[in-house]
Amino acid sequence: MQVLLLILSLYTACFAFSSEYKFEISHTSQKKIYELITTIADTPAPLLICNLSRINQLKNDLQQLEPLQFLAYIFNSPYLTYEMEKIKGCSSKYAPFIAGSKAGLCKLLLQEDFEEKISAFASFIRADLNKTQESLALSASMCKKEDSSECFRPFFDFLIDTGSQKQRLVK
Repeated sequence: MQVLLLILSLYTACFAFSSEYKFEISHTSQKKIYELITTIADTPAPLLICNLSRINQLKNDLQQLEPLQFLAYIFNSPYLTYEMEKIKGCSSKYAPFIAGSKAGLCKLLLQEDFEEKISAFASFIRADLNKTQESLALSASMCKKEDSSECFRPFFDFLIDTGSQKQRLVK
């Protein structure tokens, strides 16, 4: 596991999207994202309650990251993308994960440099920019409805499907 973490940290130590938009994720944040995603993915749903305290602690520790920093780290890692596929396969894990991301993603949509960030993000994770924007636009329109806790499902579905397709091409 430590070897995998070392490889992941070397692989994604510095996120540089463009000459104007750069950000880094600390090694500590990388480890916490890895622990959060693998704990959710690998723990049977009924037993997640036993890990709820640690999951909440990790989530709180990662609040200082921008949503795209968090997502770029996950979807730039083949292993964490695979773990996200496992989370997507269990509605009792996937729905709360999406709902927990809503506030940060809604704030992102309102930022002045939103277009630049999304463009850089799509480029970094090697996703089609138009499809990335379309999935976000669909999600934003769904957020206007009353029961919108899972409004970012189209965006997450797109990210997971895109990451899964890249993995299949590599194999």
